[in-house]
Amino acid sequence: MRALGLQTLRWALRTLLGAVFVLAGAGKIAEPVLFARVVAFLLPEAIRIDALVLAAAIGVGTLEMAIGAALLLRLYERAAVLCGMIALGAFSVALGRLLGSPDAPRCGCLGLFPGVSAEKDVLAAAVRNASLIAMLGWLLCVWPPGNRASAPTRPRRSPAGVAGFTIIEVLVCIVVMAVLVAVALPAIAGARRASHDARRLHVIRQLAAGVESYCQANNDALPYFGTRGDPLGPVAINGFQLPAVYFRSQRWFWASLVVPRYADVPRSAIESPGASGYLQEVLGYPEFIIASVYQLTSTAFASPPYWRDDAEEIWNQPSYFAPTHMFDVRYPSLKGLLIADITGPGGFGPRTVFPCALADGSVRSPKRSDFDLSRAVTRPHGSTSFPVEATRDGLHGRDF
Repeated sequence: MRALGLQTLRWALRTLLGAVFVLAGAGKIAEPVLFARVVAFLLPEAIRIDALVLAAAIGVGTLEMAIGAALLLRLYERAAVLCGMIALGAFSVALGRLLGSPDAPRCGCLGLFPGVSAEKDVLAAAVRNASLIAMLGWLLCVWPPGNRASAPTRPRRSPAGVAGFTIIEVLVCIVVMAVLVAVALPAIAGARRASHDARRLHVIRQLAAGVESYCQANNDALPYFGTRGDPLGPVAINGFQLPAVYFRSQRWFWASLVVPRYADVPRSAIESPGASGYLQEVLGYPEFIIASVYQLTSTAFASPPYWRDDAEEIWNQPSYFAPTHMFDVRYPSLKGLLIADITGPGGFGPRTVFPCALADGSVRSPKRSDFDLSRAVTRPHGSTSFPVEATRDGLHGRDF
């Protein structure tokens, strides 16, 4: 009776594990782009080739389906169990890296439900993997169910006569260690994020000081290189013409006027990885053009009346497209001048906080909910409807 119950439990676990592997693999193959983002993040940049990333994503899904099929059909069961444990161990290592990186994408382990953070997604996957490894380990320990299960067993002893560890004890230790690592990883990830946010606040404080130095050297005027009175006119820095999108080009490339002359900040600290090479080698931009991820408010490139709650025929006046000055700011402690990670080619970034430098020289890392979203306005010519970037009343307004 005991042997029959053990055999039934083994069958149930094998079926459950097989179904989990098949479904997980099918999900990766059905949505290869989603999983490919995770693979691309984990691979070294030198081999981050689109075709290779996609092939690796599909290959992992195929492997999972093969393991699941072998468990369900009872083909090479022992090898399938061992392969499953190795695969889950590798997945757990990858999850540890995802959880320890603040920029990591979601692994998709909880599906595509909105509101699920990447951290919760990865943590749930780590707990799931630990449970699956424990189940596979138990299957491996009771293999096979026949004579070995009914035969009397004696504790193995080493040549010195000291009892050794059984495989069950080893697997229990592995599971306990996996659970401890899963519990510790959020704290490690939190410390890494705090360190990363502190570095970004330090950088944005230096940039804010550079903007202030620039203003002092230019009659209190904020950086400006558009065409006065014409939002469709040329946008140029030192004679080099940028894409003629009035607000967007100025808020992305404003640092070209400030760094390094007024702010001694490494270029690598304010640009996305690879941005410098792309601008110079692909687009043919000169070396002094800098695309900063810390963006200057678009309210610096149009007079405050442009941002009022007036009818379009009132606010859309050519005379409003003109340089502004620091003395235009009415609420220095509530008006943001610089902000990170608002927009780019992909739209809103994955950040939960937005490092921000205020007009009074202070810096903070507000969450999206900390902003007064009702104080954002919508305007054309490359402006984005978000506080700091497009504030109602412009430099006369406030963002908090």
